[in-house]
Amino acid sequence: MTSETLSAKQVLWRERLLAWQQSGLSTAQWCRQQQLPEHQFFYWKRKLKPGTEHKLIPVVVPPEEAPPLSNQVTIHLSSGLRIETETTDVVALIRQLEAS
Repeated sequence: MTSETLSAKQVLWRERLLAWQQSGLSTAQWCRQQQLPEHQFFYWKRKLKPGTEHKLIPVVVPPEEAPPLSNQVTIHLSSGLRIETETTDVVALIRQLEAS
């Protein structure tokens, strides 16, 4: 983490951690004196520890291939008859069947 990428909170907590180290106080004493929750102190201490920066790793996800489209249409009639045909215009097929 470089100084150019530090957020305002990161800068503030780096300063606080340095002040704690220079104070000679225990964590509990220093946090009480600064009126800061200890869990927050430990969070930032862990977050700003050298070598704990999160690094992004580029990942390439290949696009999924769409299954081939089928023009096969199957119509099951209540009489048990089944009509199978290939068409790209199902609406036209239904109109043709209704007209016959």
